Amino acid sequence: MLRAFDMYSDEHPDVRFDPDVTPRDVARMKLMSEITEQRGTYDIYFTWLQDTLWMVDAGAIVPLDEYIADMSSYLEDYPDFLASSIQRDGNTYSLPIYWNSLCMFYRTDLFESSEEQAAFRAEYGYDLRPPETWQEWVDTAEFFTRPPDLYGYSINGKAWAFYWDEYGVS
Repeated sequence: MLRAFDMYSDEHPDVRFDPDVTPRDVARMKLMSEITEQRGTYDIYFTWLQDTLWMVDAGAIVPLDEYIADMSSYLEDYPDFLASSIQRDGNTYSLPIYWNSLCMFYRTDLFESSEEQAAFRAEYGYDLRPPETWQEWVDTAEFFTRPPDLYGYSINGKAWAFYWDEYGVS
């Protein structure tokens, strides 16, 4: 993002950027404080996609439609799920520069094993399957945790637990 600021500033020397790079765990609290106190410190806010609609609800951001001549052509290459996460009441409030999806991988050999299925049913009282609720996630992770060679749950880095909590199974 900083490179984009530099590139824009090179073409528009009268525009100045004063970036405030803030770690994610602090950024949302800082932004909420900005909104609550109506300080107006930020003109541009680069954040995760899911922050868009709560900022709309808080009255913290304005529609971008009037700033983009043909918003529909801009959004035509975006999948429907993405457009719906940046729009409210026919207005567009953010411009995603990328997106990704989180997914869960599991070992089919374990889930399809008749021995594992029988043991799981005996212990938890329901059929072994990929988890669909948080309780099933916990049960499955607990069941398959057999150190030192098998662990029922593994996550990338210390911040990723937040993403599963916010976007994961419900």
